[in-house]
Amino acid sequence: MVGWRALFSVLVASIVICAESIERRGVTKHIHLAVGHDPSTSMTISFSSVPSASDPQPKGLVFLGTSPDEMTRTVPEVNPALRYNTTMVRGKYEYISDNIHHITVFNLEPDTKYYYKCATIANPKADKQAISLRRNLEHVEYNHVKRNNPREPVFSFVTAPRPGDTLSKTGRVKFAVIGDLGQNEASIRTMNNLHRDMEDISAILLAGDIAYTQYNHRSWDTWFDLMDDYPVISQKPLQIAAGNHDLDMDMVTGDIFFCYEERFRMPQFKKAEIIPVRDPGPLSMAKVPYPYDYEYGNSYYSFTYGPSFHIVINSYASMEPDSKQYAFVKNSLSSVDRSVTPWVFVMMHVPIYNTFLFHQRDKQRIAALTHMEPLFVKYNVNLVLTGHVHAYLRTKNVAFGKLDKKGPVHIIVGDAGHQAWAPFLNPTPEEWVAMRDGSIFGYGTIEIYNNTHLKWDWVQTGTESDHNVHCIRKNSGCVELPPGGEDQFFLENQYFL
Repeated sequence: MVGWRALFSVLVASIVICAESIERRGVTKHIHLAVGHDPSTSMTISFSSVPSASDPQPKGLVFLGTSPDEMTRTVPEVNPALRYNTTMVRGKYEYISDNIHHITVFNLEPDTKYYYKCATIANPKADKQAISLRRNLEHVEYNHVKRNNPREPVFSFVTAPRPGDTLSKTGRVKFAVIGDLGQNEASIRTMNNLHRDMEDISAILLAGDIAYTQYNHRSWDTWFDLMDDYPVISQKPLQIAAGNHDLDMDMVTGDIFFCYEERFRMPQFKKAEIIPVRDPGPLSMAKVPYPYDYEYGNSYYSFTYGPSFHIVINSYASMEPDSKQYAFVKNSLSSVDRSVTPWVFVMMHVPIYNTFLFHQRDKQRIAALTHMEPLFVKYNVNLVLTGHVHAYLRTKNVAFGKLDKKGPVHIIVGDAGHQAWAPFLNPTPEEWVAMRDGSIFGYGTIEIYNNTHLKWDWVQTGTESDHNVHCIRKNSGCVELPPGGEDQFFLENQYFL
């Protein structure tokens, strides 16, 4: 039996030997953040690394500190790096991913700026003792590993303020809200704007339809390449909701939401349970079946960030009253302490309130209207943030189709990059419409002033020339897309009315 000290010596020696390997690879990429279970004291750092023939599954590391010159804390990944393969486009193409690493850092200080960099080391021989030792390696100093490797850039992030704190050291808590981002010229404009204004942003909320892969998993790599070009999500946590274009069904196995689950790591309260689809085949994104069997994991989750409590819902998992997701949403909303987190935000992909022609009859919308809206109204949800429709909408305070000062405000921000064109269902806006636009790109921001007031801004990333230049084929005619205008408003917390 190999003794602990001998095993320790072998493991440390392997790290010393692989120091040159770290510098030689320099292949960590696609770095992105997500909040941990307590965003004030934990952060998950995710990244990819390119496998090699000699070391197909290296171990991931994060170096961390409150100064870029003293990143003295080393956190190794506990679980092995992930790799997956999938069959694309009716079984004709096989895709194998890079290594995907998820490392959650705990015991951080609230409202504190940390600097970090990612690296990989050679994978030690796995046996029970080595695995046990690696799980405690956070107490080991890796002084021989080159933390100043210029190939591995240094990033930073700021932990959330303590629950209930409205102000952080950098100012008010402020979220950027985007939907249907994709990867094209308009997506670049959005990311460029976010990068320019990044210092004012606490976190990013992405309401689904992330990369628009169209079953091509290589498009996930190109989307993350775009994110690397505009390093925002490597410095601000990105919280995601599942969209229909994130399904990525494997045409042979019927696996669904595989990339969405494997490439991101949200603050999960339970490991994902996903049942493959029987008899898989091409899907019409305009008529996606409901529901899919995707529970827990990244499917739906919640987190607290300063004075706000967030619930993320999966529009494509069951929302019926006997479902696991319904129970999760109801239990989460009923347990919120509004004296600590006075603001409650819900994010989901499919909107309940929709003034546009498209997606009026989606089964997901009907299910949310029937089962989720009563919960939102009962528990005084402040904002419901959605995408799906490639346009912008802000409602007035509304409940069950009627104006109600205590009702939530519903917002569609499906205009972040993929497309921005959607004709109105009716020429005259519904009574609950405060602002609508179907032709210009943009995203939103939520700035929390105090327990009773927040400010919403719609930031247009397009130009005036975008207005009225698109049309949608409808029978033999063409429908113009009328412009809206700038939109900004202050919301008084409905809970206190």
